[in-house]
Amino acid sequence: IGVPWSLFEEHVESGVLRSFEDFLTSLQALGAEVIDVEIGWSRGARDVWRIIRGAEAAAIHRKWLSNVPHLYSDEVRENLAWGLGVSGVDYIAALKEREKMAAKARSLLAKLDALATPTLPLEAPSIREVESMSLEERAALRSRMISLTLQANVAGLPALSLPAAPGERGIPCGAQLIGPPGSDYLLLAIGWEYERALGGFKHPEPIYP
Repeated sequence: IGVPWSLFEEHVESGVLRSFEDFLTSLQALGAEVIDVEIGWSRGARDVWRIIRGAEAAAIHRKWLSNVPHLYSDEVRENLAWGLGVSGVDYIAALKEREKMAAKARSLLAKLDALATPTLPLEAPSIREVESMSLEERAALRSRMISLTLQANVAGLPALSLPAAPGERGIPCGAQLIGPPGSDYLLLAIGWEYERALGGFKHPEPIYP
């Protein structure tokens, strides 16, 4: 199991980091070898993801966005409007860059069973916290929350999020496994062994703001 510490170590909340370290300890107890790796191919993944996602989402929603814009929230409408402005040149360039990233990711994962990262760099905020945010604050939160999952998305890799120990606020955290293409069953097998070792996953108690 490869861990790309430089991708997230300085950007995750301390409680999330401790939860992730406990997750790695559990994997090692099951016999996994955990090693440090670098995933330099992920640099620029956010820009590539944003262009492709923006253009493709806008293409799907274009008619409805024009005919019934009031059915979209301000936040979603703003994102789709941005996607309408993506040029064909930028979209094709992003597709080519994605293929380069995917090739580098496959090369790294050919030497590993999986990569492991936290699923989110922070404990999930409450609904009330999000509702009180401005559009700009929500956009910043969303950008942060997807910062560790978009790499697998861009590279076309299977990924599995598993429950991990709660963070400092008592909110459940997640640990993510990313595998090479076609490794879905391997990831599920690792997840199953992890779940069995913990005696099953318990549903957390509801947490109200």
